[in-house]
Amino acid sequence: MTAETSEVSGTQTIAYNEHGQLTQQTDARSVVVDRTVDDLDRVSFVNYPDDSLDITYTYDDPGVDFSLSRLTAISRDSASVDYAYDRLGRALQDGHRDGQDRVGTPAGSGPPSTSSARRSSRRRFPTTPPRPRPELSRAPRGCVRC
Repeated sequence: MTAETSEVSGTQTIAYNEHGQLTQQTDARSVVVDRTVDDLDRVSFVNYPDDSLDITYTYDDPGVDFSLSRLTAISRDSASVDYAYDRLGRALQDGHRDGQDRVGTPAGSGPPSTSSARRSSRRRFPTTPPRPRPELSRAPRGCVRC
């Protein structure tokens, strides 16, 4: 357990598991938030004192294609944000609540809208490989002014 004290927020207590993952947090008001992690150290559940604030993270959903080792849903109360991926692991549906995929169309239908096409065209990736870094040379041992 670790305790942090701040003039602004008071004393906060934090607990970690044996892998260094945050498992419990208590703030100055004595509000305790528990985090459950799965066998791969991914957060699977966040438990707040008010049950309507609890968050569930779902991974590896067999109903979602190509979701092995990937986040497939985040749920809180009655709302859920779903994620979908293509065979290369790229997000097709990246959590928009209204069912819109990342290029602005409902998942799997029609061409992207003009504004979303403009937005996605701004994402530029280098087409040439990065230049090699120069080798750093070290002074021989015992050399004082090299």
